[in-house]
Amino acid sequence: MLYRKGSHKLPVMSLQDAGVKPRRGASNAYAEGYVPELTRRLNAAQTPAEIALLKKGQALVWAANLAHGGAPVLDPEATRRSLVTHFFFENCLYHTPLAGSPDGARLRLRLPSDVSTGGWVWPRREGRRVVIPPQLLAAALVRRLLKRTLKF
Repeated sequence: MLYRKGSHKLPVMSLQDAGVKPRRGASNAYAEGYVPELTRRLNAAQTPAEIALLKKGQALVWAANLAHGGAPVLDPEATRRSLVTHFFFENCLYHTPLAGSPDGARLRLRLPSDVSTGGWVWPRREGRRVVIPPQLLAAALVRRLLKRTLKF
């Protein structure tokens, strides 16, 4: 894994901070707008790129704002697969900060899976369930149905 040492200490950058206006169906906005601006800011802050060389059985936990990504595979016989997992606290407003507005006025809510029950964890604000957009629930249902029908 490649990461930029010290990048977690820089201010969090939203899509809007990078000059990207999120739009439905604009999945390339991240690669074409956000990544180049993030790279420019990382270079300006002189955060060095480093490779995390993990030994078999080791795990790495990093801060959410640490700039990171895959490194080129130099030896296909020596590469390993990775597993990325996101954890959430209970009774929170689950959202994707990068896709919302910087002031928090508009949030891109999430409906994370609960691996212990097979259901979802509903976003909450001040202990109360938050009303989620019908599109979010519909997308979660579609993912659930596809997961059940595409068992390998």
